[in-house]
Amino acid sequence: MFGKKFKAIRHAIGMTQAEFAKELDISSAALSKIESDHSSPRAETTANLMARFKINLNWLYSDKGDMFVDFPKELADRPLYYGAVREPQKITYENDEEMEADMRAILIRLTETQNKLVDQISTNIRLRENYNKKIHQIIKMMKDGSINVEKVLSVAFLED
Repeated sequence: MFGKKFKAIRHAIGMTQAEFAKELDISSAALSKIESDHSSPRAETTANLMARFKINLNWLYSDKGDMFVDFPKELADRPLYYGAVREPQKITYENDEEMEADMRAILIRLTETQNKLVDQISTNIRLRENYNKKIHQIIKMMKDGSINVEKVLSVAFLED
């Protein structure tokens, strides 16, 4: 959950993992685990993050609002990434082959992401269909007058 957020903040302020970890008073290894969602940040790490970089609590926990409450003045002159301040840089290629290879890699990543989304949507649809069937079974039992707690529990939780 927090991995993507920590990484986005670090990229937005233009720091390496080592620099960012030092600012948060944690090891680079600990930051790497947080960014890859292999561990969760400790409360004091999150507090340091919010205090040091003026991170919006609502954004951090719910994606609502802007990343920063007030952008830290000491970072205002640094080049920033991910659209925080600076426009994206123009990418130049030595030849068409480099550009084609880069474009293919981007298309592959986009396709993989699209396939993951389709899989997630399909799973959600199947779960919803299963849930709706169970609700209809319970409603039918209520209409038939054949409802009791054991039957409701077996339909709701035990049958697939």
